[in-house]
Formats: sequence, structure tokens, C-alpha cells
Amino acid sequence: MTRDIFQDVPEMLPMRMPAAPAKLRVLGVSRRFEEKSGVVSALDNISMEVGQGEFLCIVGPSGCGKSTLLNLMAGLDLPSSGEIWLDGRPTDAARDNKLSVIFQELGLFPWLTVLDNVAFGLKMRNVERAERIERAREALKLVHLSRFEKHFIHQLSGGMRQRVALARSLVLRPDVLFMDEPFAALDAQTRDLMHEELERIWRETGQTIVFVTHNVREAIRLGDRVLLLTFRPGRVKTEFPIGLPRPRHMEDPRLALAARDVLAQLKEEINKAVDEEYGDAASR
Repeated sequence: MTRDIFQDVPEMLPMRMPAAPAKLRVLGVSRRFEEKSGVVSALDNISMEVGQGEFLCIVGPSGCGKSTLLNLMAGLDLPSSGEIWLDGRPTDAARDNKLSVIFQELGLFPWLTVLDNVAFGLKMRNVERAERIERAREALKLVHLSRFEKHFIHQLSGGMRQRVALARSLVLRPDVLFMDEPFAALDAQTRDLMHEELERIWRETGQTIVFVTHNVREAIRLGDRVLLLTFRPGRVKTEFPIGLPRPRHMEDPRLALAARDVLAQLKEEINKAVDEEYGDAASR
């Protein structure tokens, strides 16, 4: 289901990007896990596309399979059924090296300098030292951290650490960048700054980005499109094209208006999650 968040606001004209060819295709994907209590269905028959250069945000209640879907698309896990295609062929992250992931837990190495952290992935790919240092410095320049290349991670603020993680992914020049709630632990001011940085880098690089978040306003602030998943098992409930012009700001009342429609449908799924966890007590 596709829902235009501006259908009830005639004075606001959507400014959609032209349709782009599909970079990533998810075709009837399901994921089931075997647990002591039985088989748990995390995702059920999901089909979707991500366009070349698109910024897609995925939201949903806790336990809906957002991170599971991201891991499948990034090649970190395999679906129980269905297929995932990148550039018209089955995804094989180990072969293609075209996909990169940034998690909430950044996984930066405290014993390495900022420069060596950024260059680490290139080292694992046996890139010659001179080239990997050059590319790492280019990535640090892109995230405005050139002056900190000799610093260690403990010497950086939370926002700076996020930018190191971003540079470490960008240095690999991935075709698709996956981000799993990367700014959830940041304070509001730092998060706003990271939104601006990420949007600037996305414009400059033309990167395709898939961004998972529990924050609806963040999704609308960043995304060309927002995909809402149902509570377990996760299915695509609604697709929201975002027509707000860029750059966007969290305090913009139009953004709040757009978020209201997404939140209304998200609340339905959150209520299902509450009912499952607490049963009849939740409805009293």
C-alpha cells in the first residue's frame, strides 16, 4: 500500500525525485528462526525495491524485523525463502564487496588511530598501504575530520565517532550503505548535526542508503520514502513517499504534519505488540 502523506494538504505540492531504476530488489522474502518454544516468523513474504541513489527509511514497532530485513539486504544473513537481487543479480556481499553497514554499536577499534580505523576495511581487502591511506584521508575530508586523523577514539565526541564510522563505510565505496539506528544514542543537538552531515554526503556522493530507525520524524527528515513494517511477522504495511523539499528541519511544522500520518499507522502496530506482550491487561 502506498500512501501520499500530502493528500489531505492541497496547498503543499509534492516534490518527488524522478523514478530511478531499482538498485536492490527484495522478492518474496521471509525469515524464520527456530527457538525452544517453536518456529518464530520474523518476516513474511516481503517484496520491495530500492532505487538507485534513493534514501529509503524503514520504521516499525520493536520486534517487527527492521534489523532482520536490513541484515538480509546487506548479505549478513540468508532468507528462509525468497530472493534479494542487487543490480539485477542475486546478492553476494562477500563476492561483490558492494554493501556496507553501520550499526548503532559502531565497533570502532580503540587501539587504532582515526585514520587507521577508517583504513581498516581496505587493509582487510589487501589494498596497498599508500592507496588505503590516500582513500582514508579522502573519506575523512568528506566527513570533516581531517584534523583528527591521529586521534584515538576515546578522544572524540559521540558525533565525531559517528562520522568516523561513516567514513569507514564510505572509504569502501559501497553501492549501497545500510544504517541500523546509527544515531539512536546521540543527544538531540548532535543528532541534528549528523542529519545535516549525512544528507550533505548523500548529495555529494549519490549514495544509495537504506536507513532503519524507530524515530518517525528522523525518517521523514532524511528519507525520500518511508516504509512502515507491521508487527511480527514483519510485512510491508504502508509506503509513504516524502515530498517535502530539502534541506529539511526537525522543527518544520510540515514535517510534524507528515509524521502525524505515519505515527497513526505505527501506533496500530505498537498496540498489537503491547496486546501480545501483556494480553488482556493492556486493554483494561
